[in-house]
Amino acid sequence: MATARPEDADAEGKDRVIVGIDLGSSHSLVCAWIDGAPRLIPNGAGEVLTPSCVGVGDDGRILVGKAALARRATHPWDTATRFRRHLGHPHAVRLGTRDYRPEELVALVLRTLVRDAEAFLGAPVTEAVVTVPACFSGEQREATRAACELAGIKVERLLSEATAAALAHAVDLVTDEARFLVFRLGAATFDVAVAQLTDGMIGVRASAGDDSLGGDDFTALIATQAFANGLPDTAGESVAFMRELLALAETAKCELTRRGTAHLEAAYGETSVGVALDGDTFATLTQPLLNRLWYPIERAMRLARIRAADLDHVILAGGATRMPVIRALATQMFAREPTTTIDPMHIAAIGAAVQAGIAMGDRALRGLDVLEAGSRASPTVASSSTATSVTSSSDPTLDLALGFAADVGKQPVTAVQGLLANALAELRKRYIDAPGQFEEHLIDLLVTQRIGQRVAVFEAAADAFHWRLADHLDALGSRGDWIRRVLAEGDDWLALDERRRFEWLDLAALGEAGLDAPLVPRWPEMRIMRERFPTLIGLFVSTGTLANWEAAFDALPASSRDRPKRVAPGAESRLSTAAVPADRDRRRKAWLAVALIVVALALCAFALWHGTLRR
Repeated sequence: MATARPEDADAEGKDRVIVGIDLGSSHSLVCAWIDGAPRLIPNGAGEVLTPSCVGVGDDGRILVGKAALARRATHPWDTATRFRRHLGHPHAVRLGTRDYRPEELVALVLRTLVRDAEAFLGAPVTEAVVTVPACFSGEQREATRAACELAGIKVERLLSEATAAALAHAVDLVTDEARFLVFRLGAATFDVAVAQLTDGMIGVRASAGDDSLGGDDFTALIATQAFANGLPDTAGESVAFMRELLALAETAKCELTRRGTAHLEAAYGETSVGVALDGDTFATLTQPLLNRLWYPIERAMRLARIRAADLDHVILAGGATRMPVIRALATQMFAREPTTTIDPMHIAAIGAAVQAGIAMGDRALRGLDVLEAGSRASPTVASSSTATSVTSSSDPTLDLALGFAADVGKQPVTAVQGLLANALAELRKRYIDAPGQFEEHLIDLLVTQRIGQRVAVFEAAADAFHWRLADHLDALGSRGDWIRRVLAEGDDWLALDERRRFEWLDLAALGEAGLDAPLVPRWPEMRIMRERFPTLIGLFVSTGTLANWEAAFDALPASSRDRPKRVAPGAESRLSTAAVPADRDRRRKAWLAVALIVVALALCAFALWHGTLRR
C-alpha cells in the first residue's frame, strides 16, 4: 500500500510516517494521509473501528479490541472498557493476576492501532497525532502522553477531538473564509469548539465541554427505566445482571436510532419487565441530559463572541450524535440542519490524519494549519458603558426580560427562582443565542435597578448562568466586571457581624419604604454602608433613594445631624427580603406592654383563686 509520496513532502518530513489516532472511550480509529487524502486504516478483522477494550484470556494472553469485547459477555471480570475517562486519576483495574493503570490499558489499545497501521502502510510508525477531549485537564493530557510513550509512540501533537473534526471539515471547503461550530458527543464526553477558517489558518476561538456526559449516560437512563417499570432494587446489586442490562439498553438505543422504535425485555429472578421506546418517550426520558448540553454550547459561543446567525456550518461529530433526539436538539438550537457530510464516527480520526499530513509537509496541505486557543478566549470588550437601554426593542429576549421584571414585581421573593427557570425554558425553545442575550438584558436591568427583588434575582441568576465561573465572567466583558464586584463585596458583607448586617438591612428597608423625618438623620450610617459596599448596596437600596436621603440630610440644621439614632439591634430580616415595616419597633413595644398586662392580670386572678381555696 502506498504511503505519502516523498516528492509530496518537504525535506524535513519526507522520512517521517505520522498517523492520526482518534482515541475514543468506546472505539478507537487510526487514519493516515495518503496520496493527498485521508485513509482510514482497517484492523485485522477488516473494520476501521477498534473497540477500546482490553481483556485477559484463560491462558493469560492479553486481548485487545473485538476479541476482548466478545469475551466480555462471558468473562466481564477479566475485561476492561471505558478506561480512558480515568486517565490522570489514581485508578486501577484488575485483569487476571495483576492491576492495570489507565495509562497501561490505553497503551495496549494504541499499540494495537499502530501495528495495524504498520501492516497497512508497510512502514514503521513512530509518531502520531492523538485526539483528546477538549475538556481534558492538564493532568489527563499528560497521562495521554505517558500512555503513548508506553506504546512506543512519539506524540507529534495532542489535538482536541472537536478541533480535529473542524480540521477534517475545513479540508473539503471551497472557500477561504468560514466560521463553524463543532458539536461532538461521544460515548463518555461532550465537546464544543467554535472555529474560524481564515486564509488556510483554522483558529479555535473557544471550546468547552463536559467530561461526564456522553452516550453512555443515555444508555444508563434506559436501564433506569427498567427499574421504574418494576425490576426489584436487589437487581441493581448484581454486577453481572447490570452488565447484561446495560448491554440490552445499548442495543435498544441503537435500534431506536435505526428504526425509530425499540423494545427492551429484562428478567431478574421471577420478575420480567419491558421498556417500550419511541422518539417522544426517549426525548422525555432523556430531557435532563439534553438540558446539560446547552451550557457548554452557550459558554463556548459566549467566549467566542459569536452569534448563531454568524455561523456558516454546525458540524456533528461522535457516535452519539447519530441519535435522532440529538440531531433534533441541534436543529432546534441553531435553527438549521447540522452538517453530517463526514461520518460522525470517523471525522475526528480524519482530522487527526490531516494534521499528521500537515506535520509531514504534504504539498496538498501547505498553507493549512490549526491554532488552538484552548477553552479560554480573549474576547473584545466593548468600550461602551455596562448597561444598555432597556426600554423597548424588537428583540424577543429583551421583551421576555422586561416581562420577567414585571412578574418579579408582582410575586413574593420565594417565586423568583421559579420565574427565572420558566423564562429560561421558554428561551430554549427558540434558539441557542436566546439565553445569552436574555442574560445580558437581565444584568442591565440589575445595574440600572429597573427590576425589583434584586438580591433574590441576583442569587437565582448567579446559579442559573454560572456567574461564579471566571471564564464565564470574562466573556461578559464589563458586565462580568460588575458581577465580580458584587460577588467580592458579598464575601466581605458575609464576614461582618450578623447583628451589624441586620441593622443595615433594616435601615435600607426603612429608606426604601419612605424617607420620613425621623429617618433622615440616620444617613451617616447608610453612608458608611455605601462606602464599604459601593456596588452591592445597589441590590438593597436604589441610587435615587440614596441621593434623596443624602440631599435631605444635608438640608437639615446642624443641630439635627448630631448623634443619629441607630436601628434597634436584634432585627431578624432575611438577606433576600430586606423588608421591615417602618413602625415595627413601636408595634413590638406595644405588644410587650400588652403581654405584661396579661401576665399581671393572670397573677391577680391566681391570687384571688388561691385565697378563695384557703377560706
